[in-house]
Amino acid sequence: MATLRATLQNKETVVRYRLQAQDWTRQRTLGFVTVVSLILSGHKRALQQALTRVFQALGRVTAVPTASASSQARHKLQPALFQHLNDLVLEGFYRLYSQDGGVRQWHGRRVVGVDGSVFNVPDTAETRQCYSLQTNQHAAGGRVQALGSVCYDLLNHVALSAGLGKKQAEKHFIFTRHLSATAVGDVVVLDRGYTDYGVMAFLQAHRREFVIRLSRHSFGVVEPFWTSPLQEQVVTLQLPRAQRRFVAAQGLASTLRVRLVKVELPNGQLEVLATSLLEAAEYPHAELKTVYGWRWGVGVSREGSLTQSVQVRPRLIDSRLVAREAPGRESKPVKPSDTPLCKEWAQRSRLQHTVNAEVASSHATPVAETVDNVRRQQGPSEKSLRRRSSPAGYQRRHGTKGERATGEVRGVRRRKLAGEAWPITVSGKWLGWPPDGGSGRSTDNPRAAKRAGREGPGPVGNLLSKERQG
Repeated sequence: MATLRATLQNKETVVRYRLQAQDWTRQRTLGFVTVVSLILSGHKRALQQALTRVFQALGRVTAVPTASASSQARHKLQPALFQHLNDLVLEGFYRLYSQDGGVRQWHGRRVVGVDGSVFNVPDTAETRQCYSLQTNQHAAGGRVQALGSVCYDLLNHVALSAGLGKKQAEKHFIFTRHLSATAVGDVVVLDRGYTDYGVMAFLQAHRREFVIRLSRHSFGVVEPFWTSPLQEQVVTLQLPRAQRRFVAAQGLASTLRVRLVKVELPNGQLEVLATSLLEAAEYPHAELKTVYGWRWGVGVSREGSLTQSVQVRPRLIDSRLVAREAPGRESKPVKPSDTPLCKEWAQRSRLQHTVNAEVASSHATPVAETVDNVRRQQGPSEKSLRRRSSPAGYQRRHGTKGERATGEVRGVRRRKLAGEAWPITVSGKWLGWPPDGGSGRSTDNPRAAKRAGREGPGPVGNLLSKERQG
């Protein structure tokens, strides 16, 4: 952490990783170190809440900026800064912890996993040039999408490298960005998305071992092994026709010897792994299943972030650089009622319901028990003005001419329903007109009465507007 803090406070770092020469030249509330610390905190909440937590940890509660100011400040940073910081953390981690054996390995080898995901990015002219445009049958239905890939140390839980680019085969990140983040002798664990002769030949040529889950019809020798009683077998893979150009350009081998291993999942499903570790005595069958299981603990979400188990997630321990998570947050899930705003809202709601019930019980005819119930009965009619048809139009639609056949004059009926359904306020006042002796939808016409009972009371209009009588 001391190295990170010194790097961020170095003026050369600011000059190197700012977008424009005038950025970060004046002392502001959202300075260079503060903005970087906020991004490194990896918050999963609203931006304004994250700002409040960061400035509380820094002891500057009265200087909390707005979310808009934070968004504008982030645009002054170059993304390469975080790649540089990650390299510094990795160098320090492996150098310091290797001295006392704190770096976990498997048979003296580092186990790394690679995973990628496609996610949406903001639609701008610049992102359309850098990433891919996913279209459909609609002219305006295109979305800009990018492919993100991460190489991760599965046993020590640190990210080795990450890349973002156009939608393409995920294997291309192994050929370009991730290879430099691995070392000779590393075991690269991959899923079925990387089942490719070129990937396996490329890793072997650079002296990296691999464990890959194969699909049933990936190679011709896999199908017979899948149906055979054998649990493992060393086979030779032939160069597919579609891979000849790539293999020739990279100078890779035209045949590969791999070890096929069957593993059974807890649900009884059978899977086949291919590995370059041919020595069965040194790398047993059961251990290979465990190694591939480590790969499932880490993935890349569609939001572009790493998803991993909470128990193994690294925690930030220096509040002087970034906002520290609250103690016990990993072991105790946060409920909606734990936030101060939700607690205050729940307390006000309970008080409101208690007052409403007491006020309603004090009336001789407590039509409306609570404000919430009445609002649910009224629906959206109190929120917006609707155009109501005249009584004559109502009569024409229902095929009658007399007022008694349609119930009564429309204004009287609406006023009666409004008086019955008007809510009770917290102070105990009953707003609107008191219930009168109107007949509602009573009618002498049996057919109209049946229709009125089926349709229920008519809509309640704007109670504050002038009603038309007669």
